[in-house]
Amino acid sequence: VARWDTGNEVKVGTSMATPYATGLAASLASALVQEGRRASGVEIVQALRVASRPFAGTKPIDEGAGMPVLEKAYDWLVGGHQGSVYEVRAGTGVSAAFRRNGFSGAQDTVETFTVRHVGGLRAAQFLLRADVPWLSVDDTVEAAPRATQIPVGYKRTALLTPGVYVGTVTAFNPRDPVAGPLFKLVNTVIIPSDLATKPLFDERRTIAPAAVQRYFVRVPQGDATLRVTVTLPDSQAQQATVRLYEPNGPPARSAPEDVTGGQEDPGTAVITVRAEDLVTGVYEIDVIATPLAWATATVRADLGPVALAASEQGV
Repeated sequence: VARWDTGNEVKVGTSMATPYATGLAASLASALVQEGRRASGVEIVQALRVASRPFAGTKPIDEGAGMPVLEKAYDWLVGGHQGSVYEVRAGTGVSAAFRRNGFSGAQDTVETFTVRHVGGLRAAQFLLRADVPWLSVDDTVEAAPRATQIPVGYKRTALLTPGVYVGTVTAFNPRDPVAGPLFKLVNTVIIPSDLATKPLFDERRTIAPAAVQRYFVRVPQGDATLRVTVTLPDSQAQQATVRLYEPNGPPARSAPEDVTGGQEDPGTAVITVRAEDLVTGVYEIDVIATPLAWATATVRADLGPVALAASEQGV
């Protein structure tokens, strides 16, 4: 990163990722051509995914495959492995399972994924492994000619405490498990804090550089005021960004822009959503540390009947 761009070491979005991914793919293709070898696009994509190094303390929904390691990707290609491409769809038709407001009922214990082969090597059987104890899946599943249904079970009793739970089922080809994952079934279950029961209070939460600490709070009524407060105890040395999202995804109407706390800004960031702007459902609160420094934050969210604000005549 150039010195004039210090502070922007971590960037997101396809506009940033595409040039880097293209350069990595071109480097691999060029190296193979110089040795008289060739690889398909499917194989190059698979090589980069398999060779990637996961980021410590992150989840698949944040990191993707991880940090690419070019040398390992090259070794995978020269090792003679074959790549595969599969399309994954959860029950809702999207690429991963996502429950934003916990479970819908006592019978909500299974997510059925549909997997279709798109390109590259077609596996006759899938070897399946879950990375968390609250997910259950068959050890092996026979691949159907067109679409394969794979049910994944949830252990609801393990998901009682409010928080974000992410679990992944990874599929391998039993004939070449070293070739890496064929596809992944990603499951996210959010158990929100119910603000009608008690306020959210998380004291002195440590957030790693560039990391995001997420909170989800349930607002069961629309005739109240939502107040979110994020305080940095060491605000002179630390800084963090606060974002609030409405239940249907967009930024909260009362805070459409990022709210920054610490250093040049006040040590406490406050977002207030008045009753006329409040939407019933589950709000998401994000507290984001700067790319190069840790942050310690105390987060509180609660509901109140009224909101007090400063005016020319007082409060």
